[in-house]
Order: sequence, then structure tokens, then C-alpha cells
Amino acid sequence: MGNLPAWTRKNLVFSLIALFICLLGIYQLIHKADLPFDTDYDHSGNLIVLPNSYTGGLPLAENDILKNVEGNPVNSVEEVEFILDIFDVESEIEIEVIRGDLELKMHVTTVPYNSLFYLLVISIVGGLFFLVAVFVLVKRPHSEISAVLYYAFLCVSIQICATFANLTLPNNFLGIFNRSAYIIFTGFIPVIFVHFSFVFPGIKWTRYRTLVIALYTFTFFLVGSLVFLFNLSVNPINRETFTRFLYLYNVSRFFYAVLISFAVVNILHSYFSSKSEPERRKVRWVVLGLVIGPLNFVLTWQFPLSLGYVNLIPEEYMLLIMAVVPIMFAISIVKYHIFDIDIIFKRSTVYISLFFLIAVSYAIGIALTTLFVGEMTLQSSYLAVIMAAVAVVFFLEPAKRSIQNFVDRKFFKTAYNSRIAQLNIAGSINKCNSREELGKIVYDYLQGLLHPVSMGMYEHILSRENWETIFENNIELKNKNEILDALSDKVKSEKNTLFASRDKIEPGIDYTSLNSDQILTNCCSLACVVFNPEMSVGGILLIGRKKSEDIYTKEDIDLLKSISTHIGIALDRYRVIDDLIAKNIEFKHLEKLDRMKSLFVSGVSHDLKTPISSIRMFAEIMENEKNISDKDRGEYLEIIQGESDRLTRMISNVLDFALIERKESNYNLGPVNVVELVDKTLKVMKYPLSQQEFKVKKSVDLEDEIVIGDADAIQQMLINLITNAIKFSQKEKYLG
Repeated sequence: MGNLPAWTRKNLVFSLIALFICLLGIYQLIHKADLPFDTDYDHSGNLIVLPNSYTGGLPLAENDILKNVEGNPVNSVEEVEFILDIFDVESEIEIEVIRGDLELKMHVTTVPYNSLFYLLVISIVGGLFFLVAVFVLVKRPHSEISAVLYYAFLCVSIQICATFANLTLPNNFLGIFNRSAYIIFTGFIPVIFVHFSFVFPGIKWTRYRTLVIALYTFTFFLVGSLVFLFNLSVNPINRETFTRFLYLYNVSRFFYAVLISFAVVNILHSYFSSKSEPERRKVRWVVLGLVIGPLNFVLTWQFPLSLGYVNLIPEEYMLLIMAVVPIMFAISIVKYHIFDIDIIFKRSTVYISLFFLIAVSYAIGIALTTLFVGEMTLQSSYLAVIMAAVAVVFFLEPAKRSIQNFVDRKFFKTAYNSRIAQLNIAGSINKCNSREELGKIVYDYLQGLLHPVSMGMYEHILSRENWETIFENNIELKNKNEILDALSDKVKSEKNTLFASRDKIEPGIDYTSLNSDQILTNCCSLACVVFNPEMSVGGILLIGRKKSEDIYTKEDIDLLKSISTHIGIALDRYRVIDDLIAKNIEFKHLEKLDRMKSLFVSGVSHDLKTPISSIRMFAEIMENEKNISDKDRGEYLEIIQGESDRLTRMISNVLDFALIERKESNYNLGPVNVVELVDKTLKVMKYPLSQQEFKVKKSVDLEDEIVIGDADAIQQMLINLITNAIKFSQKEKYLG
């Protein structure tokens, strides 16, 4: 207990309160009193004494009308029970009956209302709900789901143990307190169940708290009104107030039924909308608990009573069946994988449905016999049994197959039309545009049709001689390449495309046994080899056992072989597409390089031609013209030198660019005088600047600004900036 969160320890305090209420309720049930005869309603709605239900010592006759108990008029069984709840067992009370025109008063001694077996059953079942509630909270102390279930089960244990009982023991206060607690906690059970349906197996609606709080609030006022009316009707006993209480109580039952129905639908919606198999397994435990418990109660108890018939199962046995509910719920929350719920769920659902089918057949037989024969006699009851037996003989097996197919389709989805399934899968695979999409489609179809516990699909990459995983689910292959290579080699030697475990496949199917390969046997039941059009191994599909524990049938194998064929075609198509894309990318890259080379050669040729032409022209002028003034000669030499410098810079740029492209450029770092470097650069660029008639203005803040860098690289950067300025300046020729 010391390592439990503080709020969990506080919640466990409520367990002590619930335990006190339950023990007090059992004590009061032991002392709950009843009349020493049974009652029922006649055709006029009068409460009459049933024949053969009273001892010979009582001056009662068949069909005596019970009108008064201890001075209180009574018109219903509930009113009689309410009045008797203030008396202990073996108390002497006065009753009044009407026999014809006579009104007879007599004294009778009350008897125990509940049998010892009934008291034992409610102690066991109520105690089980209590213990499971505490167990779940301790095992999952940080979970909202366990906290909600904890309060739900404690309320159920109070509902079972503190039901309508003696109101005066051990004293009036505790008697009324316990009845009030019963009304309150019984009223909150449906709301807590709705709360549970929103958080289990995971929160399904972010705003669920708003709805839940509203329901809790409404229920609080509802049970408060019920407790208020009940206390008014008890102290002192007031028949009219009790009638109002009883009316509101019956109305509240309808409200509770709506809430429970909504919660059940909500849980089923969680099951069918869940994409997680662990979540679906958890919900299956809860659904199974609901089918065995509450649904069983409705069909064998509430439904017959609402039609005016007796319940099909005694209350004690119904309570014992309800004991399954807390166990199922606890397993779903604490350790859902302790048993294989798929087998349990499937078989339980089928056989419980068959049981109800037999019961309905018997009920229909009785109804038809009563309709045609009239009053039910011993002979006519035999006729009803015979009719029910004949119906069971003719319809049991078809009904079993139909129910099993329904369960398979709705919960395991293993029933399918093989031909239609193959056509659908082939069409979907042919529309796939990627391996990821192919893997998703194959996984979804196989999971939906066969429902295996594990699957994996792998592609053999011939160019690299290894295996790539397309998808894996519950399969872990260590040394994947070695295992799949070995399986691929077996294909060549065994000349078979299907490998399977002996106990997982229908007899009569041609396959190679997997049982010799322990590693593969541990992770899968089937291995289907995927061939490409060249008939070499292109992939492998691994399939685990079915969740239903059924074997793989011939239709299943035909489906898998068909899927494998289409997978092989699809993978080959992707390989061809990959090759075409790779070649297209390479072609585009080469084409781009070719264009770049052409542009580069064209640009360099044009740029180199201009300074070379200038140098040649002025050299020829100086060679051919004899009478050239010194001024002109100096100008010509300056032009030749400038164009030579320009040509040098262009060649340097080309070489530098090549070095940068090959990532071979090196920098010699050292102290650099920025001002001197700028002056040097302006001298180098004096000629091209003057050619373009640029105005140059130099402004220096610091005469000796020293930085660490590569002087040549910095100068080249400045030259590039000035060159760009010359190249892209249009109207204003200014550099500063």
C-alpha cells in the first residue's frame, strides 16, 4: 500500500464504507420477513392468496383477497414487502382478507424472506465484485479506467448485498441509512458504466467529461429525490408517499436501462472502430462479460417477467452467472492476454446463442400449444416439449452454422467468398503505385479475411542479394537474410511454393513442412513464395496462425497463392519502374551536365574572345604603325595590360570554380591589411572601370584595418563584386 498514489489510497477508504454497507445489508437480508403464504394477482388486479402455498394451520382459502396488512391497505406485492420490511422474522402481524362477502382478520407469523442458499449466493457474488474492484485499483493505480471500474463494481456489490431488506435492524437509523445507500449507489451504476464506455479501451471523445458530468449531476438529483420520498414514506409509514416513490423508482429504471443500453452500444462502437488489435481483444473480454451477465439477465429474467411469465432461471443461479462479469472486466484491464479470448469468445457466443434459441423454441411451442389446445395440462405440456424438440432437431445445425458465420464475419471476419475475394484483391493490387501501398492492401485484406495473429512480407532485391521488409506485424526475424535465403534455397530443391506447419493446414493440400525449421515455425504457420515473371524468387509472404485457431482451408490456400501471384507481378512492375526512373534521372543529370558544359564553353569562349581580340588588335597597331606617339603607345600598352589582366582573372575564376566544385579549394589564412588590399584591387580594376566611364570614390575610416583571412580570396571576392557592378550597372556609373 505504501507505494500506491495518495489518491488511490483515499479511494480505497471508500472500500471500507462499501464493505460496512454490504455487511449491514446481508445482516438485514437475514432478518427480512415475509408472509407465510404466496400471493399473486387475479384477473381483476386483486392480490390473492395462492393455493397450496400456506400451511394447513392457517384459516385461509384459495383465492382469498389480501386487503390489509397490519392496518395498512395493500394493492400490490411491493406494498406488502414495504410494510413487512419494518418487521423481523417470526413476528406476529395482523392481516385482513376478503372471502366472498366476508372480511376476515387473522394473525400470522412472519417467515424468512430469503433462503440460506440465496444469502450464501449474494455473499459470494457481492464479495467477488468487491474484491475485484479493489484488485483492479491496486493493480492499475494510475489508470482512469481502473478507477471508474472500481467505483462501478463497489456500487454493484452494494446493490447485490444491500437490496430491499429489513428497515429496523440493528436500529431504525441504520436500516433507513442502508436503504438510502442502496438507492443512491444503484442509481449511479448506469452513469458510471457510461463513463467507463467513454474511457475504455481508450478515450474516444475528448469532450466526454461534459456529458458525463451532466449525467452525474442529473443522477444526483434523481437519487436525491428518491431518497427523500422514501424517507417520507417510512417515518411514519405513508402509503401515498410510497406509491409516489414507487412510481418515480420505476421511471428511473427506464432511465437506467437507456443509459446501460447506450453504454453497451458505445463499447461495441469502440470495438468496431478500433484499429488496434490489443484494444479489440480487451473489448472482447468486456463484451463476453456483458453477454454472459447482463444480456443473460435480460433474456431469462426481465424479458419473461415483462411478458407476464415466470423467470426462466431462479434468481440465485442468475446471480451466480453474474459472477463472471467482474472476472471478465478485470482480465480486460489487468491482463487481457492471459487466455486466448478469440476461442473463448467465439465458442461462448455460439453456444449461448444456441441455448437461447432452444429456450425460444420451447417458449414458442408452449405458446402454440396454448393457442390451439387452450388450458395447459400435463398432456399438452408434453406436446409443447415434442414441438420444441422437433424444431431443435431441424434447425439446430443450420442455426449453429449461421451464428458461427455471423460471429466470424462481425468479430473475426474469416467467412468470405473466395472467388470474389480474389477478384477484389487482384483489382486493388493492380492499382497500387508503391510498395508501401501494396503492403497496406495485402495486410488489410488478409487481416480482414483470415485474421491471422502475425504477418510479414519481404522482397528479394536481386541487385544487392538481400531482403527488404515491406511490412511486419507481430513477427521478428533475427538474421532475416540468412533465414529467407535458406527458405528460398528450399524452393529450388523442393519444387514447392507453399510451406506450412502440419497442424495448421487442411489435409490433402500439397505443401512442404515447416516443422524442421524451428525459427520459422515459432513465428508463422505458412510461408508463400512470391515469384517474378522470370520464375525466380521475388519475395516471401509469412502468415501466422488464425486467431480463431481454425486450420487454413483449401480456399484459404487458393486465396494466398492468388495473392502471391499478383504480388510477384506488382513487385516486378515496381522494379521495372525503379529502373526506368533511375535511368531517367541519370539521363536528365547527364543532359543537364551537357547543357551546363555547352553554356560554360559558349560563355567562356565569348568572354575569352573579347580580351584576346583587344590584345591582338592593339599589338598589330603597334607593330604596323611606325609613327605612333609615346602617348598613344602608352595608352595601347595600358589597354593590352588591362585586357591581359582581365583574361588572367577569367581563367582564375574558371579554375577556382572547378576547385570549388571538386571541393578542393584551400585557403591560406594570415593577417591582411584591408585598406592596402582595396587599393590594390582598384588598381587592378582601373582599366575596366575607366572603359565603362565609372566614377570611383574611396572612403576609408581606418588606415590600418588588419583581419585574418586569405588575401587572394578576399581580392578575388572584391574583383567579382566590382565586375558585377560593371556588368549590371546601366544608367548610373558610380562605384563607392
